[in-house]
Amino acid sequence: MSNFQKKAENFEKSVSRLQEALEEYNLNKSTTVRDGAIQRFEFSVELAWKTAREYLIEQGFLDLNSPKTVMREAYSYKIINDERTWIQILNDRNLTSHVYDEKTADEIFVRICTSHMQALKELSEYFSEN
Repeated sequence: MSNFQKKAENFEKSVSRLQEALEEYNLNKSTTVRDGAIQRFEFSVELAWKTAREYLIEQGFLDLNSPKTVMREAYSYKIINDERTWIQILNDRNLTSHVYDEKTADEIFVRICTSHMQALKELSEYFSEN
């Protein structure tokens, strides 16, 4: 199994775990469940860009050192459909790691539910098909 395949498998699992957390939040709207979902989001985003980097390296790309560089190349290579959404995902991931307050957490959680989760699922599906 290649590095890409291992990362893709772990990424797929992390997206499933994030989906489980979002479903749990719909049943039990507690801040503890929300915070757990945000933590799973952080982990999924890390795996997303690292898996994309591994895929692009296998395709012959070089100089893929930062998450934003990787996702811009993923967009140019048609791995992702919406570069702006992915830049927002990366920015939100950085915010959740470095700045924490309830208002920010709530805003990011809404974006996870309304757009980020879909983008993560689409990327996971792309990797499972390629």
